Amino acid sequence: MSRHISTIPVSEKADLYENAISGYLTQTGFKLKNKNGKVFWQLGTGMLALPLFLELDYKEGNEIELQAYMPAFTWWPGVFSGESDFTGI
Repeated sequence: MSRHISTIPVSEKADLYENAISGYLTQTGFKLKNKNGKVFWQLGTGMLALPLFLELDYKEGNEIELQAYMPAFTWWPGVFSGESDFTGI
């Protein structure tokens, strides 16, 4: 698994940022998905370009963990395999 993972320190409790982050991601075209009990944000469908995926984990205390990745290969729209991080993009 090749993902970009960042831990972001915040000044307030991390869950207070959830609505602001959700609003921003929605405005920029991301859609909230739930697949097999895993909640993530997806931008694009894979029809013309590879989609982008974000997972956010609001940790106890003052941290938000961000995982960002895209598929390494698309078999056809909506069917992906592997993961690639954003190194070099």
